Amino acid sequence: MKSRSLIILVTVLVLVAGYFFLVEERQRRDTDETRRSSKMLLPYGPLDIDAVAFINPYGETILWERSGDGWLITFPVTDKGEKSTIDMFLGQIAPGQKLEEFAGAGNLEQYGLDPPYAVVILESERYGRKDTLFVGDKTPTSFRAYVSLGSAGNVSVTRGLAHNVMQKRLFHLRDKNFIASADRNITDFSLISGNGTLSFQRSGNSWKVTGSTLTVDREVIEPWISGLSNALVYEFAAEDLTDTLGFGIGNPQRAAILRTALGNSIRISFGRRRDALVPVVRSGREKVMMIEAGFLNAFHWTDDRLIVMSLSLVKPGMVTALQWETPDTVASWKMENGVWTSGGDDPEPVDQEALKYLLMYLRSAAYENVVAGRALLSAAKPDIMITLGGSSGEVLDIISLFRFEDGTAGSISISGGNAGRVSEGTLAEIHRAYLAILGQ
Repeated sequence: MKSRSLIILVTVLVLVAGYFFLVEERQRRDTDETRRSSKMLLPYGPLDIDAVAFINPYGETILWERSGDGWLITFPVTDKGEKSTIDMFLGQIAPGQKLEEFAGAGNLEQYGLDPPYAVVILESERYGRKDTLFVGDKTPTSFRAYVSLGSAGNVSVTRGLAHNVMQKRLFHLRDKNFIASADRNITDFSLISGNGTLSFQRSGNSWKVTGSTLTVDREVIEPWISGLSNALVYEFAAEDLTDTLGFGIGNPQRAAILRTALGNSIRISFGRRRDALVPVVRSGREKVMMIEAGFLNAFHWTDDRLIVMSLSLVKPGMVTALQWETPDTVASWKMENGVWTSGGDDPEPVDQEALKYLLMYLRSAAYENVVAGRALLSAAKPDIMITLGGSSGEVLDIISLFRFEDGTAGSISISGGNAGRVSEGTLAEIHRAYLAILGQ
């Protein structure tokens, strides 16, 4: 009986102790939470903010609101907001940390709060609150500021509020990405200059003139496409399109039409150059914006500049295997430990300089002119076929040398993609280099 009573007593003591522990722990947590909350300027964080009204030190009022996963500026213009800049701005305001507080501070002028340096009005649907934050122009340190919340009259010193955050203007808060589309998403584009149009389309890793087999120089095309995809707006010259002619847009007509893999189309109209910038208008963002004037260079492109005229685009240093084939002979060479040797079961060193020269010549030799239709090529077997291989056994290029039906020499390669006529001198120099490799 005594043992049973002892068990009951111990159980009761454990329950009582557990109850008081839980109550005390809950009270401790509540106290800690109250203490932590009391140090916060606002009871919510930047993710809880749905709309902002901001009056900066210059007296400008800027309004923006949450739109999807980003921000939309609604006043004084309607435009997309710069997400990273606005998020950083709000991250230094909410919830904010109070380091000191002066209750009922009577002389607001000494804190730069009469009048305030800047005003921020925050709205949170989740918390059902609309808070007005007055910021003073006196800063205890560069990352602290005097603030007054609402009409309570108390003045707090808050941490993390950099003074220059309050100096944001409309331009700082706007999205300055001109297109913000990955260049790989652009599948084709057209350049319109006056009554003329040049059109290009992506073909694997190369670019071709639309509707033809002609390959154009990707080293010219891709930097322009990539630059335009990543272009930044340097100035918003006009908020509407009422005076596009005043910027020279459309007179004369200079435009680019970009098409993406998703089937979207972006039209960009260019105006008159202004020093290092040019005014432009793009579809989907009906404003006059200033971007780098270098993008105007595309309207000076010509066939002579764009069409690939090289027999091969493979860099000599990439080649570790070479095969020479004619209707009667086959010869091959490979590089091992930096030395070129003949192929076969009993490899022997060959003339290193002659082989390197052949590779460089294939890279530098050019067509006299290119042919637009592959049907013009001779159907006969090529007189010479040169295959260039890489270190992993991959084929880098196949260069075919042949005769057109009129007897003139011609060539076509995989890397360049074009076919054209070459001079008899080019054909003779390739033969000479081949013989030098053989030591003849």
